[in-house]
Amino acid sequence: MDFEVPIQILPAVALSFFEFPETIVPGVPVDAYVTLQNMHQAPEVASFALVGKNVKAVSQNVALQAGETKRIYLALQTTGYIAGNTIPFTLNVTRYSQTMSTTNYTIQEVTALQIQDITASTQVPQGHALYIAVQAFNNLNTTQSVDIYLNGKPWQIGVAIVPGANNIFLTLDPLNPLYPIVWNPYDLGSHNVNVTVIASGTTLVTQNFAIQSTVPIENVLLFYVLPVIIPIAAVLISYQRKKKREMLR
Repeated sequence: MDFEVPIQILPAVALSFFEFPETIVPGVPVDAYVTLQNMHQAPEVASFALVGKNVKAVSQNVALQAGETKRIYLALQTTGYIAGNTIPFTLNVTRYSQTMSTTNYTIQEVTALQIQDITASTQVPQGHALYIAVQAFNNLNTTQSVDIYLNGKPWQIGVAIVPGANNIFLTLDPLNPLYPIVWNPYDLGSHNVNVTVIASGTTLVTQNFAIQSTVPIENVLLFYVLPVIIPIAAVLISYQRKKKREMLR
């Protein structure tokens, strides 16, 4: 009786893992690792090649002992310089002239600095500070800096942005010449404020806000209540004095 036994033919050298980040800044290399495994019980020499239209080509020969698994470092770098694009590339593993594997990958290009959000006080009592918060993300491994402009004029220059997420809280004092609300106790209008973030001469984001001027309680008492109460009180006092004089006659 004949038996059919399935036989799995394994490659001499297999690609076990390829590790690389999800995002990359154009022109800035990132760390990547290729892990190869020798499936034979004898030494082998394999090669891998990283190729793609918008990636820097990398190739390397790797010597593997019998049954050895080796993790090899490489610098992955895109050359397209088009932020926001998904860049495809291919990793080929060969043994002599024989292809062991061909695997396709993609990586997302991002800008070095990303301004994720800007918020500002929507209502500001007259004479009180204006608060602005900036959420930024640094995709590089080194600290960067940004300049923040208010209504087209420099406000905060050289604000440090560390690698990773950054939450920046800024306060604009009423005594600052850039303070957008002119002190006027009877001004209850809306004031436009433009916030622009610039890095290395490139505008990352510009955003407009409408800041509503409100009257603080001390101004309500001083400019709204007292101007009404004082004349009334003067009239009442005058009336009381007149009444007392008439009673004394």
